[in-house]
Amino acid sequence: MGMYTELLLKCEIKEDTPPVEMAVIKYLLGDSDGLGKPDELPDHHFFNKEKWDFIGNSCSYYHTPIVVNEINKTYVFMRCDLKNYGGEIEAFLDWIWKYIDEPEGQCIGWFWYEENDRPDLLILTDTGWTFA
Repeated sequence: MGMYTELLLKCEIKEDTPPVEMAVIKYLLGDSDGLGKPDELPDHHFFNKEKWDFIGNSCSYYHTPIVVNEINKTYVFMRCDLKNYGGEIEAFLDWIWKYIDEPEGQCIGWFWYEENDRPDLLILTDTGWTFA
């Protein structure tokens, strides 16, 4: 057995997010309109990880991820847990942060390692994200 890490992400996605990236976001959160895994993947080290597609898709029945589409707005709410041995969560955050439409300093979720007493909050920065 290994230790799990939980990722919670709640944010708005930028309106001008490229279609390739938006297709991946929707795939990871179960909203790919039945199209399955996208044929084209972005050029980022996240997609070289063995379990990149566990993000979003590896959640319990009680924590189903969703993508909410409103007029010109896309919101993401995701809660997943996985054995983060390959750094999939950090690589995912490194990839997605530039498509998040939230102000710098905004808490966009948490990262909670199974043995920790409390989660580390994810704070959006102008160059990515950091823990608080």
